[in-house]
Amino acid sequence: MNKLKNLLFVTLIVSSIYIIVYNVIEYNNYIKRKNAIFSTIVNVDGASGFVIKSTDTYSYILTAYHVVDDNIKNNLPVAIDGKLITLEVVESNKNIDYAILKIYPKTDNVVTIKKSYDILDKIFSVGFPAGRLCISEGIISNLSNKITHTSGVYSGSSGGPLYDENFNVIGMNVSLAIVAQGYPIGFLSFAVPISTIIDDLGEEKFKEYFEK
Repeated sequence: MNKLKNLLFVTLIVSSIYIIVYNVIEYNNYIKRKNAIFSTIVNVDGASGFVIKSTDTYSYILTAYHVVDDNIKNNLPVAIDGKLITLEVVESNKNIDYAILKIYPKTDNVVTIKKSYDILDKIFSVGFPAGRLCISEGIISNLSNKITHTSGVYSGSSGGPLYDENFNVIGMNVSLAIVAQGYPIGFLSFAVPISTIIDDLGEEKFKEYFEK
């Protein structure tokens, strides 16, 4: 009987230690992802973008196509965090509204992406409306070819990331629609799902531009 009690006691202690260590690791990972919000978002010509991969010498930034449309057409430099750089667009799709930029030098932090989400999931939008870094929260309200959500997307937010509540990027914000009946009564925001961009790129290009 005493042996059984001792075994149960040891099992309880080991389980408790495991739970504590697991929670500490998860909390630390949560804090890292949370802090990464501020180190992966970039200002792209007064709008937004975010770092999806970084190598030893350069980084890839994902933004909305319409943010850099004029730069692409007229071969103009683009301002990244206030610094003019030669625009190097490695991939783009005007219809889906995304562009992947290659920039030098590299940045140290990249986002973590996730393809799964659902209606009523809590989300966060991050971008540069009026040139200022802002974070707004909301929920996913509809799923179609774009993610419809209720967090604020304004001028300057286009190209910015849409995060889930664990700070994984699930989409890229592209537009805002005002719901009106003679006068504005509310708004809905739209984001291109990361999964749509990945599917458009294909497996090989996904590995090149996204995989760490």
